[in-house]
Amino acid sequence: MSRQPEWWPGPPPRVESETVRALIADPSAERVSQVLDRAAQGGGVIVEPAPGRGGEEVYVTFVTRATDEDPECAVILDTITDTHRADLTPMRLEPVPGTDVLAGSFALPIDLRVTCAWWAGRDLDLQAGRDRDGWCHVLAHCTAPAWSDDVVGNAHGGLGSVLALPDALAQPWYAPRPGVPAGEVCTVNVFSAHLGRMVDGWIHVPAGATGPFALAVLLDGDMWTQIQPLGPTLDNLHHEGAIRPTITVFVDSGERALRFAELGLHPKFPAFVADELLTRVRALGDIQDDPRHHVVAGQSLGGLAAAQVVHARPETFASAIVQSGSFWWPDEEHPGELTERYRADPPPNGVRIFHEVGRFENQLLDVNREFRDVASSVGVEVTYREVAGGHDYASWRGGLADGLVHLLRP
Repeated sequence: MSRQPEWWPGPPPRVESETVRALIADPSAERVSQVLDRAAQGGGVIVEPAPGRGGEEVYVTFVTRATDEDPECAVILDTITDTHRADLTPMRLEPVPGTDVLAGSFALPIDLRVTCAWWAGRDLDLQAGRDRDGWCHVLAHCTAPAWSDDVVGNAHGGLGSVLALPDALAQPWYAPRPGVPAGEVCTVNVFSAHLGRMVDGWIHVPAGATGPFALAVLLDGDMWTQIQPLGPTLDNLHHEGAIRPTITVFVDSGERALRFAELGLHPKFPAFVADELLTRVRALGDIQDDPRHHVVAGQSLGGLAAAQVVHARPETFASAIVQSGSFWWPDEEHPGELTERYRADPPPNGVRIFHEVGRFENQLLDVNREFRDVASSVGVEVTYREVAGGHDYASWRGGLADGLVHLLRP
């Protein structure tokens, strides 16, 4: 499915679900227990058919108990809520009369995968997200539904859980599997003369594998090692033989200002990756010479940087995974600097890009489509898809695995 809901961009419509109607009609302790048990079995939500919506949406009911500490609660749905964060009133869960239950039902795309979280407390300021600092405060204080077993963190220190509706794109590689041996992980430090600093990182070497190895460089590696650990994905991929033996390097992009400076088309960033980082990794393992088996991957600003590297240094890195690339850079009034570089100075044949973006990404959707069109028109082998998600690690973790399989299959 690819059709955008009629309500987007904006808050998803509130609906009256059968679950809430039945609970209002019978607010007994037994019925409350049944509803909460059903929600727990669904990872914190109850999913029901959406009459009259053509099978493209479902009704999703979020329920939780009100407590003395948290008598109010709103549900945060990553990018979907981000579009109207100045007023979170539409996402507030309402008390069900005669019970201690808070509930809210919404019509959502049946193929949606998104991070969801509770923002709960006493006397919630539903306009807290009216500026960036306020929104960061909200994200930092989010919590995951107590019964969810797919808990994820965010860059601000809060927690959420992954909501995957019935037709969401499968993510078969993410969860740890019993009996799969873990790869060896160690730290690595590279002094970069190009960037003028010591760059920290981590290396994953697959269990039992021998070289020569392919190479995957993952930007924002601190997220993929500490907040959204990707180790089990790499272990599963290697154990099943879905990718060739690959050494993966997670590069710490540093605090926000440093990240913007280096991933925002820094003129020497490609040289850091292609020369200094690659030289350091070669000293630690037997790396293949084929640049098509050297992959650089990134999300958001990291996606922009990954596309920059394969454009500037295709003789060393000829494959990239670009997720939700910040192709609006350098600013919204003068977007598309890297896209224009591709148009004016196409990379040589052989460059491959696995490219994805979420349907719920506002202006990023248009600039990613433009980059796709330009890159394809100048001979880049672009594999492109739009997923029912947002600017969200819940989607990126699956897409990153799919990109590795596409680019590094044996």
